[in-house]
Amino acid sequence: MSLAVSIELQGFDELRRRLAHMPRQIPFAQALAITRTGQDVRDSLKGHLKGIFDNPTAFTVNSVRLRPATKNDLQAWIWIRDEAFKGTPPAKYLLPQTTGTRRNAKRHERALQHAGILPHGWATVPGRGARLNRAGNISAGTYTKILSELRASPDGHQNATSRKAKPYFVMRRGERPIGVYQRTSKRRMQAVLHFIDELPGYGKEVRFQQVADMVVRRRGVKHMDDAIEHTIRTAR
Repeated sequence: MSLAVSIELQGFDELRRRLAHMPRQIPFAQALAITRTGQDVRDSLKGHLKGIFDNPTAFTVNSVRLRPATKNDLQAWIWIRDEAFKGTPPAKYLLPQTTGTRRNAKRHERALQHAGILPHGWATVPGRGARLNRAGNISAGTYTKILSELRASPDGHQNATSRKAKPYFVMRRGERPIGVYQRTSKRRMQAVLHFIDELPGYGKEVRFQQVADMVVRRRGVKHMDDAIEHTIRTAR
């Protein structure tokens, strides 16, 4: 399942009537009205993400993409980016927010599971000692260092090879792993990651389709009128 929605407008009868004297320009006007409506949908969805998440990253907000309509394809497409050079694609971690399901395992969680450190089906949450960025997340660089020192990196070349004591280690209570801790001195340590025994669930917060439908209803007619006026003005 992907996060994508098509933008189409109904009621082009008035547009065709007013542009009946220039029939070749009708598809252009239709595509213009649909594309401008799609731009409003894209911008509204970005605002929606900012409103429901606490300091979302620019990567998340800017993951809303638009494919404009054309004269030969009278629909615009809005979708959430489903690829990422590193880390988890936005579509993957936003999808559970639209369905109310549990989120997928994150990249570092899969790596810890593969290394036998984190039981399958479990997840991690930041501990009190975790250093968070402005978006409230642990940085990718910190995750890379943790995986390296725990010899859990998917890239074997990044795994630490020294036998010296490392600041990150797995804390256990009996046989049960409870998290990743960081040694700050010989006598002090702090929790960086807590292990929890199930993936967090999400409420249905991202109303992707609802936002798109609302914008189409509120802005579609105006953009249709503007497209008619623009077409008449520029065709002279």
